[in-house]
Amino acid sequence: MTEATAPATEALVDEATMQELIKLNEQRAATYGLLSRLYRVEVDQPLLDELRSMRFPAKTGNENVDEGYRLLATYLSNTWDNSVTDLAIDYVRVFIGHGIDAFSAAYPFESVYTSEKRLLMQEARDEVLAIYRSAGLDKQDTWKEGEDHIALELEFEQIMATRTVEALRKGDEDEAVALLRERDDFLILCHQKPDGDTVGSAFALREALRQMGKRAQVACSDAFTPRYDFITKGEREPHRDFVPKTYITVDIADPSLLGDKLEHLRANIDLAIDHHPSFTKFAACNVGYPSTAAAGGIVSHILRELGVELTLDIAQALYTALSTDTGCFMYGNTTPATHRVAAALMETGIDYQAANKRHFRTKSYKRFRLEALIVANMDLHDGGKLAVTAISLEDMARLGADERDAEDIAAFLGQLEGVETSVTIRE
Repeated sequence: MTEATAPATEALVDEATMQELIKLNEQRAATYGLLSRLYRVEVDQPLLDELRSMRFPAKTGNENVDEGYRLLATYLSNTWDNSVTDLAIDYVRVFIGHGIDAFSAAYPFESVYTSEKRLLMQEARDEVLAIYRSAGLDKQDTWKEGEDHIALELEFEQIMATRTVEALRKGDEDEAVALLRERDDFLILCHQKPDGDTVGSAFALREALRQMGKRAQVACSDAFTPRYDFITKGEREPHRDFVPKTYITVDIADPSLLGDKLEHLRANIDLAIDHHPSFTKFAACNVGYPSTAAAGGIVSHILRELGVELTLDIAQALYTALSTDTGCFMYGNTTPATHRVAAALMETGIDYQAANKRHFRTKSYKRFRLEALIVANMDLHDGGKLAVTAISLEDMARLGADERDAEDIAAFLGQLEGVETSVTIRE
């Protein structure tokens, strides 16, 4: 489907109920999206692999749902080399009716079940088409089936649930934009042991605020490593003569992540921007999108709302935020929206190839030795699906390694074939 601008709605519920509604509609959107894909076309190998990696709840409070999850989990744990072919045959039999009685097939069109002669393209098709268009939607040209196909109807429900989430969140985002326009003297705080997302988001926001004529600085409990000098320009701490009046955090789910040097500011945060499901909403104004791959994606959207120019420095910082938090767009948190934001940043002319090589194809000698130690200390469990390792302070000292060499080291074991979950324990 192609989508028009989502209509705004007014939220008339308290904060606790608001967050429950957001979570509920996010779950609905994910469910509708999965069902739409299953009804749209046969299961292929990537989708089967994704289904096999899912974890189903054991007790939902509904015995029928629990039984359904149990059957799904049982089937997916016993798939074999020809499972994709088997599923394709089942799809053709069930939804197209090949090889079975026509009245036994589950044709995926509403008209078949609402028209007396079980025909396609009847009143149901006209009714849903009118509903789609009233919501500013229409089917894509590549979709050749009728508009009352259940896959399209489920996709419509997915879009409506997503619109509801966006509308429920819009109030906080509008408040954040107003705060950034009205206030000044901003101190933007990164989390301890800063990574590419917190550094890129903070410095992009700082440059945008300066572009607006504001005074803004960035601070962190730990020093920024040289690998981010192309973003920080070598800055390590705010200017000593700077007196902040407005405090912002980026990529910080909880104030405990501020670190020792900045923890005293935890009660002073005016605006918190974060993308983690564990976000505790500790600020006066909170903008949290758990479905967003990186805080940089949220900052990018806020900057569009502010109307600032997307300079090379801002675009490079935001691209770094996105690429590092998605493992160069390979992690499961990467979505079509992530790629669209990244594409817009790339179109500014940034040197994204150099950035990706710097972060994903370049390692220090100490990093290589650290990875070798991790493999040597690794234990495999659950038939090779779980990998566990540990790094002590003594190990780090013996190798002469520091935080620069250990950045994102937790993702290393996840590269091992067959590993679905990896745990890296650090002292």
